[in-house]
Amino acid sequence: MRPVTIIMIVAALGIAALTAFLAKRFLSTQTAAVQAQVVVAAPQKPQTSQILVAARDLASGTVLKDADMRWQGWPNEAIDRRFIVRAGSSDEARQVFTGAIVRQAFLAGEPIVSARVFRQESAGFMAGVLSPGMVATSLSVTTTTGVAGFVLPGDRVDVILTAELKIDDREARTAPVHRHATETVLRNRRVLAVDQKVDDLGTSAATAKTVTLELTPKEAEVLALSTQMGQLTLALRSLMPGGPEDEEKSFTSDLSVNTALGSMRRPPERTLPTSERAAPRRAPTDDDEGASPGPAPIKVYRGTALSRESAPASR
Repeated sequence: MRPVTIIMIVAALGIAALTAFLAKRFLSTQTAAVQAQVVVAAPQKPQTSQILVAARDLASGTVLKDADMRWQGWPNEAIDRRFIVRAGSSDEARQVFTGAIVRQAFLAGEPIVSARVFRQESAGFMAGVLSPGMVATSLSVTTTTGVAGFVLPGDRVDVILTAELKIDDREARTAPVHRHATETVLRNRRVLAVDQKVDDLGTSAATAKTVTLELTPKEAEVLALSTQMGQLTLALRSLMPGGPEDEEKSFTSDLSVNTALGSMRRPPERTLPTSERAAPRRAPTDDDEGASPGPAPIKVYRGTALSRESAPASR
């Protein structure tokens, strides 16, 4: 082999070795940069605190026991001022709620708040469930008027009154007319209890005899009067937001349901025979001045024929 060939082979091997070294160094540098970026981009663990939450689903009316509550970590930026935050390792706040009664249902893992529980020694259960300024009033229902038993505690309902109206037209001297009308007298009211059931976590329908509603004092008067005026029917509302806007006042009469009744609203007017219609009055003239009025004509009926005759002059 010639010396020139040997030199070229050695040079090629040297260049290849140098290239491999530089490539390895470059790849090591890039890997270190990528790892550094991953470390910088890693999110920091949020600061948390322990808050009091429901250990299981708690229905309205549940008497809280120690096992019904537990402490759970909660991000500090998501803690509401109404939440019960644990101070250190103390369990005093949890003991304070033991024995309290649930006013509105809690789901498992939901934070316990003071506004949704009350102490039995401070009020009866129903008085504790009521919102400030509201009263509880019950009404009787059947399978038909109570939405087939699908109205449950916690639902929202409308109350519809259907009444029979007696219209007496004394001037027409006709028999009284009986009409019907229906009107929504209460809207979007909360159901507190169905019979004696106040569990607002129930999902099964049950036929009830009474439904207790949360009303304002004025609405309670409206409901009490409505029970004496006609039949009351409940209409169950959706709990989902949206939907058509409510009208302030709305009612439906029997005429809008059955248009045939519109032609029966008034008796037909009586038309006088042509012979009995009043003759047009003649305008007075100058010849009438000083003249004494003549005798009024007398109507004489002979069978069905009508004639007019002058009254005899007074002597």
